[in-house]
Amino acid sequence: MRKIIYALPLFLLLSCSGYFRVVADMGMTEAEFRRKNHAIEVVKMYENRKVYRVVPVGNSVKYVYFENGLLYRMDEGQMFYPVWQPFYPGEMGLQ
Repeated sequence: MRKIIYALPLFLLLSCSGYFRVVADMGMTEAEFRRKNHAIEVVKMYENRKVYRVVPVGNSVKYVYFENGLLYRMDEGQMFYPVWQPFYPGEMGLQ
């Protein structure tokens, strides 16, 4: 019984590690990318291009670019967390 209690948290930690990893290769199709990656969102859409943002785990964020359904570029940046954002111009004294 103790072995099961000790093995269960270890199993959960190891099984969830692949959920946040980005699986992407140059030339990969867009459908395959969406199937292999879970935490993604479309940032921009053009006529024949799409940009996906992979939701970050830490402080970095990854952008994946597709043209005509094929992956051609990947970027990485840092998340920006503003301390204060006005909700409307009147909060800053602007009219």
